[in-house]
Formats: sequence, structure tokens, C-alpha cells
Amino acid sequence: MTRKFYILLIGCAMILPLREVKGQVTLLNPSFEGTPQAHIVPTPWQNCGGSPDTQPGQWDITLPASDGSTYVSFLQRGDSANTYYEGAGQQLDICLTSGNLHSFTLDLAHSNVYLSGDPGDCYSSLEVWGGYSSCSQDELLWQSGKITDTTWQTYPVAFTPNQNWCHLTFRPYFIDSCSSWINVLLDNIDLSVIEGIAAFNYNKIQISIYPNPTNGLIHLELTQNERTDFNLEVRNLLGELLMVKSYKASQASHIELNLQELPDGIYIVQYASKSNVTNKRIVINR
Repeated sequence: MTRKFYILLIGCAMILPLREVKGQVTLLNPSFEGTPQAHIVPTPWQNCGGSPDTQPGQWDITLPASDGSTYVSFLQRGDSANTYYEGAGQQLDICLTSGNLHSFTLDLAHSNVYLSGDPGDCYSSLEVWGGYSSCSQDELLWQSGKITDTTWQTYPVAFTPNQNWCHLTFRPYFIDSCSSWINVLLDNIDLSVIEGIAAFNYNKIQISIYPNPTNGLIHLELTQNERTDFNLEVRNLLGELLMVKSYKASQASHIELNLQELPDGIYIVQYASKSNVTNKRIVINR
């Protein structure tokens, strides 16, 4: 089954008041549905590097898919002296845009059994790259951190590209150098985009949010070069406005925000004044 997920891109003018520029970015077959087989990824994904596999059933990997029937697995040698890696990439119908916050989730797992590359005690991370061409790695957009769970875990991904990219590549990478092989299992890329405000700042605002992830009660520390009234808006990944609060400039140093009524998930807290917009991603996880 081939599915399409659509991303709404909403940009803004740099000097004029905010205006929307909408388009649809398509990622085909985001849950890697195809025929389980070695050395190939499902259409229209492309093999990057070596020869990734469509699972389950290859190299004694039996974990069921987290979505649909199949998923992909990647290997890489766990040290910098060996450049072999396996990954998958796809060209986007409409490119990711510089300065816009892009967000999605994906499911990752580690396998303790991999007949073609015994992992021993080696663990992988997953990297997401933007590129000019198929499988090219021109800007590192996101890295997962060490993946140790042998059951599926959903990871939130958010990044703001520095350039426009028309290709995405997903690949493993070692964090700790290791003498054996690292592997990562990937499924269920669920894409959406924040209704986003392009990252323009006339007077840079520094915002620290803690704890993050949170149970719903967060603290914000703001450092302003401007002294002006502002709003804090909370939106979900569809761009829907869930909460808005207004503050005076004198309240800018420390703010407590109660989001405990919101369900677990990924949200965007947006600072907005007359001349400044800044987005911060938060994860609610109880």
C-alpha cells in the first residue's frame, strides 16, 4: 500500500506583516510498505550507501512492523575507519524551505540479532539529512541519540533548515566508536508541519523552557533585547491554536505555563511581539 502524507508550508514576509504562502510537500510510502526482501527498500524509496533491507524476516529479524506490514533496517560499521553504511532517501515533490520549522514523528528500534552484522554491544543513532540530489548529505537536520530499545519507540523530530532541500536521507550513525556493527529499524514516518512562522527576528529573543519533555507544567525564562508587550501561543502540529496568553513587558523574565489539560504529544510554544517571532518545540509525556 502506497500512502501520501501532506505537509502544509506556511511562511511569512520578512518586513511586511505575516502572510501565508501555502504548498504541499509529499512523502510517498512513509511506512515502507512492500515485499520483505534483502538488499532493497520499498518503492519509491532509494537505497543509499549500501544495501538496506525490507523487514521482517531478513537476517533473523522478526519484530513486527509498527505500522502496516513492513519496515526497513539499516547497518553501519561502528567506527570512523569504515565508511560502509545503509540508508534510504526520497525526492520531495516540493522542497523543504529554509527558515520554516518542519516537524514529524518516526518509529525506531534496535535489534540484538542481525545475522549479516552482529551488533554485539554496539548501538546506533539515526540521522536525517537534507540534500541537493539523491542520497546526498548536505545539511544534518536531526539526530536521534542512541537507540537501545528492541521494541518500537516513537521519536519526535523538529528542525529548521538553513537552505531549501529537495531530498531527504535517513541513515544510521555511531555515537560511541565500536568494533562491531550498528543497526537501526525504521518505520511509520508521520509528517506534518507547524503552522509556522518563518524564523525571522529583528531583536533576538532567547527563550529557555524547562522541563522538556514535561508533564504539562513548564517554566519559560526569557531574555529580551526589546521591552514590549507580547503573546505566548500554543499550537499543535496541525497549526491549530490551543492557547494564547498576553503579557506585559514587565513580566518577561520568568513565566509559568500550565498545559496539563493537553494530551501527550508535540506542541509549539510561540513568542510573538510587534517585531519578533520565536518558536520553541515542547514534548508533553506523562
